[in-house]
Amino acid sequence: MKLRLAAVGAAMAAMVTLGFGMVPAAQAASWPYGCPSGATCAYPGINFTGGAGPVYGNNTNDQQYSKWANVESVLNNGTQCTDWVWQNQGYKGNNIEIPIGYQNQNLSGTWAWHHLYSNHWCNPT
Repeated sequence: MKLRLAAVGAAMAAMVTLGFGMVPAAQAASWPYGCPSGATCAYPGINFTGGAGPVYGNNTNDQQYSKWANVESVLNNGTQCTDWVWQNQGYKGNNIEIPIGYQNQNLSGTWAWHHLYSNHWCNPT
């Protein structure tokens, strides 16, 4: 019983540490919701609806892509590392990190709702 509670406690601590509602993606048949391998994808609807808007590499202006400018859910289907995403162009403002295989299905109520305007892979710049 103690081991089980410790495991539950560790899992809860990990989710709190990750913050921002980022959770490991359930490996359901629909994963990764049309997001190509190697990309981080923004979706203009909650629950990964509206079609994937993939980005690869570092981008100082994701706002030019309508799905990023109107993001409501996001996931990292990368193959190498965490992707950091920022509120503003040029890696400015608030940021969150999205480890490989992590997702947020509903950004409602957060600063990121319709505001992920730049991203940088593997380190926060």
